[in-house]
Amino acid sequence: MVQIDDIRKLIRKHKYEVSLKIIGNNKIIASFPSRKEKPFCEPFNNIYKIEKGGISCQNDELEEFIEAPKYALRPIVFADVLRVCDIIGYNSKLLGLYINDKEKTHEDFYKHMLSFKLSSHQIQQETDLEELVDEARIFSFSQELKEKAKEQQVSRGFQIVHNILTGAAS
Repeated sequence: MVQIDDIRKLIRKHKYEVSLKIIGNNKIIASFPSRKEKPFCEPFNNIYKIEKGGISCQNDELEEFIEAPKYALRPIVFADVLRVCDIIGYNSKLLGLYINDKEKTHEDFYKHMLSFKLSSHQIQQETDLEELVDEARIFSFSQELKEKAKEQQVSRGFQIVHNILTGAAS
């Protein structure tokens, strides 16, 4: 039976890996490979700069700043990467995560995405937001989940991620 590590080696060998790399403080480059089948695309990069007030997102075509609470910054970056993976038909479980060109686990990568600390309350909000988004990706963004986000004080972050994943305007 083929293991996920074998698949990762194969896609790296053929330069088909979607990767995220932390470069310096709070700068993440998401690299997407060219696609030779539908949907066709040339290779491109999205650059995310995480700041205390939000995230600037840049690629060849546009640059925008998403104002967001601190607890939502990392989930927003991953939501945008997941959105693109969905568009190009790439399994997000195969993402390559790198710090200084060394492959890292999701936990190590996630921990190093921010150069500033979150309070324990913000860490809990981030965890709550991630759980709600995971549920929403499986079962859709329901009114019930929106209410739950409001109760857990993560409604702003939840709305931003919802907009990213569904392509709605912020």
